[in-house]
Amino acid sequence: AYEGFETRLTWPCSVASNDGFVIEISSKIKYKRKSDNRTISLALNKRGIALTPCVSKGQEIRKNQIIASVTPVLKEVPKRNISLKDYYLNLLTSTSIADRYCDAKAFSFLGQDFDKKPLIDRIEDEAEHIYIKLEAAAALARANFGLGYDFIESALHSDYLEHRLESVIILGELPSKKSVKLLIEVLRDATQHEEIRSGAAWALGEINVKSSISALVSAFDEISLAIRIEAARSLKKMCYSYYNEILDHFKNANEKERPGISWAIKKYSHWELKDLIDIIDKENLDMRQWGAYIIGNSIPDKIINDIERLRDFDPELYFAVTVL
Repeated sequence: AYEGFETRLTWPCSVASNDGFVIEISSKIKYKRKSDNRTISLALNKRGIALTPCVSKGQEIRKNQIIASVTPVLKEVPKRNISLKDYYLNLLTSTSIADRYCDAKAFSFLGQDFDKKPLIDRIEDEAEHIYIKLEAAAALARANFGLGYDFIESALHSDYLEHRLESVIILGELPSKKSVKLLIEVLRDATQHEEIRSGAAWALGEINVKSSISALVSAFDEISLAIRIEAARSLKKMCYSYYNEILDHFKNANEKERPGISWAIKKYSHWELKDLIDIIDKENLDMRQWGAYIIGNSIPDKIINDIERLRDFDPELYFAVTVL
């Protein structure tokens, strides 16, 4: 597994469901529940696999604590006395790509007070891996150092699609006006590959700022299904922060844009029927159709109290909703 491929490791364990005190460790772990003094027993065997106790008799335990497992479980991360400055500077020149990559990323969490030259050296090293360069640039960008964004912007126009996509992903981790501006430019750039533009739509949803809503809505005018799908997913996320603004776009959208907005609102599920009734134009067939789609695909209990109001407002829309 390398460069983005991941595996998930799982292991059986026993977890305390309540606070208490361990009273016995034998073939089972027994503890007294603090709330009512009741004895709880947990097996030291899961799916035929023996578990090792992680606690001792008389020990106080907390709710959700792992008390037996096939692997050691520590409650605290072991402390190391290291000089952060020297530690990170040394890793940045390691022969290991993984060390340099993780180190460049770690600089972003040191705030703005660090020596920027080692990161600049990584960016200017022609033999350095592009992912390490981009992480170094991200750390500089977070520290408001102009070279960071300059390098990321240049990578957005690389000859290699992988470099452009990684740059888009990096921008999605940098919540700033500059990132939003660059991502909107990529999303609207018809010369960019659809995968890169789809990535930009996704990244705008991750940053989640109101100024990107119009660009995401405009993406529904695109031919590419991949771009429209990511724009819809991002709008759905943003409904939690900007529901009223997205509802306004539903009202003013064209016939290509309204389906994507409707899907986002439907998936959001916290919309109110009265809000839709207030904005639906009875003379606009497309708006009524997609209003029926949103309402008719909701849980009946959600609209039951207001459904009669819909019948009074628009009997045909009411009929379509009840059929759905």
